[in-house]
Amino acid sequence: MSDANNEDIVITITDVEATETAVEHEPEGQETNKGEKRKREVKVRSKVWAHFTKISPKEEECTCNYCKKVFSCRSKGGTTHLHRHIFGGICVAYKRAMGGQSSKGQTLLSFPKGNSDQASNSVWKFDQESSRKDLTELIINRELPFNFVEDKSLQKYALGLNPKVKFVSRNTMKSDCMKIYEFEKSKLKEIFLQSKPRVCLTTDTWTSKTDLPFMALAAHFIDHHWKLHKKIINFVLVPMKASGENLFDIIINCLLEWNIDKICTITMDNASANDVVARCLQEHYSFRGALLVNGSNIQVRCWGHVLNLIVQEGLDEINDCIHRVRNAVKYVRGSAKRKLEFLHYADQECISRGKMLSLDICTRWNSTYLMLESALHYRRAYDRMKTRDLNFKDPPLADDWEKARIVHGFLETFYTVTKIFSGSKYCTANVFLREIYRVFMLLRETSIEDSPLLGSMAVNMLVKFEKYWLEKEPNILLSVAFVLDPRFKMRKLKTIFSKIYESYLAPYMLDRVQKTLQDLFIEYVKAYEVSCQQDITSQNEKTTGTSSSTSSTAKKNYMDDFYSLDEEEDSTCSKTELDSYLEEKIYPSKADEEESFNVLDYWRTHAAKFPILSMMARDILAIPVSSVASESAFSTGGRVLNKFRSSLLPSTVEALICAQDWIKDAPKEIDFEQEFDPDFTAPPPSKS
Repeated sequence: MSDANNEDIVITITDVEATETAVEHEPEGQETNKGEKRKREVKVRSKVWAHFTKISPKEEECTCNYCKKVFSCRSKGGTTHLHRHIFGGICVAYKRAMGGQSSKGQTLLSFPKGNSDQASNSVWKFDQESSRKDLTELIINRELPFNFVEDKSLQKYALGLNPKVKFVSRNTMKSDCMKIYEFEKSKLKEIFLQSKPRVCLTTDTWTSKTDLPFMALAAHFIDHHWKLHKKIINFVLVPMKASGENLFDIIINCLLEWNIDKICTITMDNASANDVVARCLQEHYSFRGALLVNGSNIQVRCWGHVLNLIVQEGLDEINDCIHRVRNAVKYVRGSAKRKLEFLHYADQECISRGKMLSLDICTRWNSTYLMLESALHYRRAYDRMKTRDLNFKDPPLADDWEKARIVHGFLETFYTVTKIFSGSKYCTANVFLREIYRVFMLLRETSIEDSPLLGSMAVNMLVKFEKYWLEKEPNILLSVAFVLDPRFKMRKLKTIFSKIYESYLAPYMLDRVQKTLQDLFIEYVKAYEVSCQQDITSQNEKTTGTSSSTSSTAKKNYMDDFYSLDEEEDSTCSKTELDSYLEEKIYPSKADEEESFNVLDYWRTHAAKFPILSMMARDILAIPVSSVASESAFSTGGRVLNKFRSSLLPSTVEALICAQDWIKDAPKEIDFEQEFDPDFTAPPPSKS
């Protein structure tokens, strides 16, 4: 199209605006001395006058604020030519001032990122660097391949939004991802350097689809604002056989790189190599004074893994039943045609849609629980399918469905406890004993029932439970964390121990917890009292210095020493913070208020009252009772390192997984649900 045609189009567009903003004159005013009528001053209303300044005495000429070119601006001449100069792209100086953006047409409002409700009155400006950074974070968060930026469909879509977008190559995108990783890593290092927290670790190993072993290491800590953090700080390739010594070397190198010198605990599963890791960490750090109570309680067993072993022991009783239900789910999900026929049977039985048929993973009992739940929802549809589909072999029998119903109800408590233990947004150490008490009481009461199915299951599960509770007893720091919850303290601990342990063993275990609690408190007193004493001493020196200068000539009262002896004796017998805390009334709470209570909020508001005890609570309450935080990195690793991206360097894999964990605002929770299936959520077809 020629320039003349372009100009005509601009005139057509801006004439409307000129008409809308035409200058109107006020009614004629009074006459002057010479008999001439004087017009009132008129306030200009066209937006174009923000870019021009009138210069002539009669205001018939104006100049552009950018290029200083002079234009005619008679009142009856209109402002079309002024609009064309500014908004038609003629003024090069204005385009340069606007960052190269053409302002032809309507002015775009500027919105803050993530908030479309608040708009500023400034001209929007496209930022290529910011857009490139957003695209890099998209690649990391959505686990997309680097060559996604070279996709023609993406480029077409982006150019439709803004034709000035510049695209980068896959190699440049990889470099941008590594830059974000290094930037976020430096920020996290600064947090560790400033707050110097006592870190709780979780670790686990994983073998990729290419048979390469990886190890993930996550750090858990509570900052000075009483916010719980979970950060994946390492995801590395294990160069040799994953022995305990090799894993220990990897962990030590990682902690040195991050300048982490104070450790509270490390949570791992029950593999024998992990026992070696814990022993080596204790030997390495104990003489440095970096461990609590000389590192005797450094290892925490993953109780998510322990619960899995306990439930699997019970599910062995109904293996045949579970096998038939699993095959029934596979049969429906194996064909799109069978799935539609199955949903038709569900509609005939008036079964509501919305719950998908989920297939379990044999080694994860919680997925088996969800499979039973979904299959029981469609039980009547399976009964109808059994009579109409001749290819449906070995369907679940009526006895199988009844067993599945009973076992599903029995496992509901275990599923709830597992989800609580797997959380990383809240503290789990303080509620560990409460949830274990819930599981133990269920097993003990069920084991003495007359039900041949549940009674036998509960007995086998109780034997497995006692193996890990008595032979491989849980870390005693978890009992300390229970006491540091103001809802429980020592009184509730005594009640739980009297139920779980034998009468001769309960007092012994209670004494152990009390001794560990006292030893820990003394250790924190020695560590933190020095700084507090220095502050008090400096304040006393200022006070005594002022008083001595004003009363230097006064006589010394020798009886002050006599009475001060009683004060010193009373001070030695005064209660400690720990004594005061334990003697206070238990924080009032009810069973239905468990989820609303936040133990970190309590200690944040009581930190001034218990300064030393709150420091101890900040370290102990951060202990995770499950290694799910590290295992969640493997689900991400499986998507990042799929069969199409198996050639990625280990350093690149680590950068992508760690950066994704750091730039997200909240930790990602483990979801055991299957992939969304729209057929199961779609409404049934209307009857014609």
